[in-house]
Amino acid sequence: MNKIKFDSNHILIGVFLLITGIVLGITVSTSGTFALEGDSRASATSATSTNATSTNATSTNATSTNATSTNATSANATSTNATAANASRTDNIIYLNGFSLSTTSAKTGEKVYVNKTTTGACNSGMSLHFVGLNNKSHEFSVNVEDMNSKPYFIVPRNVLSGNYSVNLVTLIGLNSDENTFSKCLTTDDSKSSCSEFGFNITLKVENAGNKEIKLNNISLKQIEGLVGEKVDVNYTASDTLTSMRLFFESGNEAFVVNVLDLDSNPYFYIPSTVKAEEYNLVKVVIMTDDASNVINDNYNIKLTVKDNSKKTYIYNNSEITNDIIKELYDNHEVSEITVNVDNSSIISEELFKTIIGTNKKLIINTNGNQLIFNGRDIKNPKSIDVNMSTSVTDVDDNLANTVSNGIIVNFVSNGNLPGNALVRLKVTELMKERFGNDRVYVYFYDSIEKGFNLISNGITSNDGYYEFSISHNSKYVLSNVKLASNLILEKESNKVVNFRQSDTNYLLILSAGLIFILILIVIALVLKNKKGKN
Repeated sequence: MNKIKFDSNHILIGVFLLITGIVLGITVSTSGTFALEGDSRASATSATSTNATSTNATSTNATSTNATSTNATSANATSTNATAANASRTDNIIYLNGFSLSTTSAKTGEKVYVNKTTTGACNSGMSLHFVGLNNKSHEFSVNVEDMNSKPYFIVPRNVLSGNYSVNLVTLIGLNSDENTFSKCLTTDDSKSSCSEFGFNITLKVENAGNKEIKLNNISLKQIEGLVGEKVDVNYTASDTLTSMRLFFESGNEAFVVNVLDLDSNPYFYIPSTVKAEEYNLVKVVIMTDDASNVINDNYNIKLTVKDNSKKTYIYNNSEITNDIIKELYDNHEVSEITVNVDNSSIISEELFKTIIGTNKKLIINTNGNQLIFNGRDIKNPKSIDVNMSTSVTDVDDNLANTVSNGIIVNFVSNGNLPGNALVRLKVTELMKERFGNDRVYVYFYDSIEKGFNLISNGITSNDGYYEFSISHNSKYVLSNVKLASNLILEKESNKVVNFRQSDTNYLLILSAGLIFILILIVIALVLKNKKGKN
């Protein structure tokens, strides 16, 4: 049998093929890893008319379980509006083509299903604002939940009986780069920043509890105050309040404030946009966990507002103008900006840009709760809807049999937030009933993996608030019982991504070293071969 002889050329060809194979292997491995980084469950190219459905949100309110860099996938696209073929063409564009409710009447605490069709970018979240047909002071907002299956909302238990219509819809869209954007549609012609909501949607609400809460008395501890100054409030009511809004008027001027810290030392701040005038208290809106009341009365309470030479930065969200944004951006002495969410729950991208990269702090008061952003943590300024609410796990089909006596924190589906945020969640009477003084565990619920990630381990209420940090708006669950280990995901999605990234880096370094060694071997063989010929 003839022996096969290898010369240096054969060796060079073999080494070249080996190196090529290694490089190709690294490329495939890296591509696969980065595909997992962008979507740990499915790639955009796999979205079809059968698997790219409107499953684009969690059952709470279309949260970042389907709008983060690890899970904003084709599983939450529709076959007509978020496929791989049109993702880039529909960025920052979303249209509401069809909209209706499953019923025209409902009791408080009941589910109402939402039928909707959208085109453009993937629709990953929705919130609705209702206003009373006969009394504009009667209003409520809801987040549309379970958008990945049968979108619905629950009529809050504290809504007054009456006839309501939808006057504001906020859509959250998901771009091809997995960042979200918001679009508002309204029946109010004065809101030029919103598109027209062209549907006539009404809902008759019956308060199932027929509970009436009364404001026995109310007074202010001072009769005058400077713009931006704190004003203390005294009141007594027939029940424990979770929310109070005060409406002041003076001629053509008016302002509204949310009273904070209702259960200990109630107070409000006079917004920076209020003009120096003498104002009368003309209306109070009060709420509990399961009831609400709008009280128009002659309170005979006056508040004289005076100009403040020391500039403060406290605003109602709907009153923030471009001039205010410019002032906040240019003024380097600003350290803290407070925004009270009123009838506008969308915090603009421009407001986050005023604090990015600085030590400025943005405090957002919403429904008695707070979101706090630090400018140093802002990485991706964008507009977000900060509407948030709580509900019980008992009414959630995915959680009722898993987390008993738990509380769900409902956010609108903003996906990744502009930066890390500290959540200060007001401890309600319902939370006190369920948790008492127990330590509370905070979990992020992954609706795709059907599992939980532990966010905070055994927190207690701090001055009437539960505090925990988040980086994306997902479905969060509070429980005073630690969940069983079989319910906990092995790794959080973002940790899986980081692990795979570091694993890829390791492979790249190792492979580069092998290639370098092989090159040295080739050089040595070539030199040896030349010496042998000589």
